[in-house]
Amino acid sequence: GSQSVINVQMKDDSQMLAETVVIGYGSAKKRDLTGSITNIKGDEIANKPVVNPVSALQGKIAGVQVINSGKAGSDPEIRVRGTNSINGYKPLYIVDGLFNDNINFLNPEDIESMEILKDPSSLAIFGVRGANGVIIITTKKGKEGKATVSYSNNFRWNSPLNQPETMDSYRFVHYLNDAKTNAGQAPQFSQQVIDNIAARNRGEIGLVVPITNNGTYSFGEANADTDWYKLHYKDWALSQEHSLSVSGGTDKLNYYVSGNFMDQEGLLRYANDSYYRYTLNGKISGKINKYISFSYNTKWFKTNYDAPSYLTGLFFHEILRRWPNYPAIDPNGYPIQQSQIIHLQDGGRQKEDNNQIMQQL
Repeated sequence: GSQSVINVQMKDDSQMLAETVVIGYGSAKKRDLTGSITNIKGDEIANKPVVNPVSALQGKIAGVQVINSGKAGSDPEIRVRGTNSINGYKPLYIVDGLFNDNINFLNPEDIESMEILKDPSSLAIFGVRGANGVIIITTKKGKEGKATVSYSNNFRWNSPLNQPETMDSYRFVHYLNDAKTNAGQAPQFSQQVIDNIAARNRGEIGLVVPITNNGTYSFGEANADTDWYKLHYKDWALSQEHSLSVSGGTDKLNYYVSGNFMDQEGLLRYANDSYYRYTLNGKISGKINKYISFSYNTKWFKTNYDAPSYLTGLFFHEILRRWPNYPAIDPNGYPIQQSQIIHLQDGGRQKEDNNQIMQQL
């Protein structure tokens, strides 16, 4: 047309530059920081089916290692700055301004954000307590508006990963015989034992356990083929979690109340191990005038852990050094002593009950 000049104005989007993160002595704009601080939003944590919020950090932050043991109720290992001390590697947790050794009492649904502080410049204010890194957690609070009720649940199946692969009996007896021969010693296994293992693998015979002159079983000469790790651990275990929260408020007063129940089964096959967690969280914030405001925060949690006492002993050491030609069950139908089944079932129980309440004003 007749217009010769067109004025174009681009809209500035400075959302990421103006992002606010929590630091040790308050909050600051992300663009003003030079230290290594990573911010994780609460939605990223709540969307993951994890028992402990720390597990949700796995694979999300460069240089941070998270290792889960698979044991019911166990806290995951986290290394924010590597293993830099013989006194441990656990980071310092700060939940709504309070120092904690762990955050296993937190419901992942209650977390608003997490900040992970990694380098010396951002950790300086914490002194020696921040040597292994600091994780700052801010929990949710009520917002102005009508009351909002939220319910969520998840059902999950936990499976063991990176299981050790062990030799079958036929390869094992040959490897050990070769090692003995190379060391100038007599073979460990006779040809009869090797033939019995091969015949059972072909389906020609069943379990053969020779009997000694004393009338006892010689399990070291049996023809079983036992994967001890798979024997003791199930392929999966069920876990469920339920969360309910109510929030709302006005421009003068807001509130947030939540409850959570979680139970987790362990992976043991011959003995039960379980973990239960109950949490209640309440936060009330108010503004009296433009100079005075207040906030009251209370957290209650209860955990129950029940497992065989032998899990704290030499269980893992024993099952991974047991020969595969040993049977777990003898010909009479009873677990053999070396199977560790009796230790788990009849060795007593380890029970831990934790009941705590925290209040902050």
